[in-house]
Amino acid sequence: MVNSIPIKPFPIYVLTVMLLLASTVTMPGRADSDNLMDDSQQVPVAWRHAMGRTLTGVEIHGLWRTQESVVLRELQIEIGQPITFPLLGESLRRLKNLLIFSKVTPEFVTSDAGVVLHLYLQEKWTIIPFFTFTQAGGIRYFATGMYDINLFGLYQEVGVRYENWQGEHGGSIWWRDRRWLQDTNTLAGQIAGENLPRSIYTSDNRLSADYTTYVERLKLHLDREYNRYLYVAAGLELKSTRIRHAQIYEGLTPSLQTQLTDISNDRFLTTMLQVRWGRINDDNYLQQGLSSYLQYDYTRYLDDERTVNKWIWNNEGRWRLPAYANLAARCTLASVDSDDLQHLFFVGGVGNIRGFNYGQFHGRNFWQANLEYRLPSLRNDWLVIQHVAFTDVVKVEDQLERLFDAEGETPFSLGLGVRFISPRVYRMNLRIDYALMLNAGGNKRLAIAAQQFF
Repeated sequence: MVNSIPIKPFPIYVLTVMLLLASTVTMPGRADSDNLMDDSQQVPVAWRHAMGRTLTGVEIHGLWRTQESVVLRELQIEIGQPITFPLLGESLRRLKNLLIFSKVTPEFVTSDAGVVLHLYLQEKWTIIPFFTFTQAGGIRYFATGMYDINLFGLYQEVGVRYENWQGEHGGSIWWRDRRWLQDTNTLAGQIAGENLPRSIYTSDNRLSADYTTYVERLKLHLDREYNRYLYVAAGLELKSTRIRHAQIYEGLTPSLQTQLTDISNDRFLTTMLQVRWGRINDDNYLQQGLSSYLQYDYTRYLDDERTVNKWIWNNEGRWRLPAYANLAARCTLASVDSDDLQHLFFVGGVGNIRGFNYGQFHGRNFWQANLEYRLPSLRNDWLVIQHVAFTDVVKVEDQLERLFDAEGETPFSLGLGVRFISPRVYRMNLRIDYALMLNAGGNKRLAIAAQQFF
């Protein structure tokens, strides 16, 4: 245990606000990923002889599972059109952003008639099983399942998950078609009955309650890409929740205690609307770009007249640096007008603010910011080892006007981590982080999880 340090992370806060503002600005018409720019001086020498000439054919090499139609529909150049570097660059980026290829390499064969484009692709393994087991403090939990984002080689995702929490069964089935109707639409759905365990902490970081909510949901989501920098999404979710197990300790507020002792079902319908601008481009484990989205959720209870309004504004940036390094930043601002437990924000833990307890901070409003520097020491076709330095900061308040009050506590942490990534397997990433909390109780914690932090 280290002593609490009365430090206000104003430099971090100023930086993240600048990133928040910058991430709302994109560069229309500019191909800003993988160093593929509209400037002809950036065109690789081996490609220059093909620029401006007519495309007469496309040959695809290396596919063993993915259908050729999946590749062809991402190409922005049609046969009979002249090849331009912006269209070629956008075609390659779209193929990499599918996340089912670890390598995308173009070559050109020229003749008097024009140019034949040869695409050499290396597919990732995309059928992913998973298993989780926990037994501690009298709690037994395990979950298992499998999903595939490239079902039958058609770039469609299907997954199934089973869980058992203290003898209570649960699970989910989901599907996602990212090119619905052969266009830039994403249609997704989920049917689930899941146990969601949570803990509630007091303002001085004392555990005041443990509880489990059983959630049944039917969810439908549609996302439309209007151009490479503008996306609009809408969704519907029918949900039923009830408290299954609750253990109440000292320090819990009367309002929350009343909610935890109410075992009746709450049923509600949520309508979601999201506008997203910008794009983060993927080159396997390296990323570059800016992205921001504004989301509004309107929830109406089906058994009474209560309504809930929720706003989320999320901003992210990625910058490629020398030596195959990445700088990643995220800033989120969110607000909800309800005191019901199922709508409050729970922040803390390996998913958003490292070093703190899972869901340690809860309230109606919050902002958080994360900054990571990622540098590899080993990289090859099968394994990449990234070393990470990071800082996380958060502030949670029930009153919106206090969210940016400099007098309130702003928990933050610093840490180091390592990533073990397999470029040949979809989302194969083991994350180990060691975080030191510099206030809000002052502690240090090791966290092990899957996938990049963000």
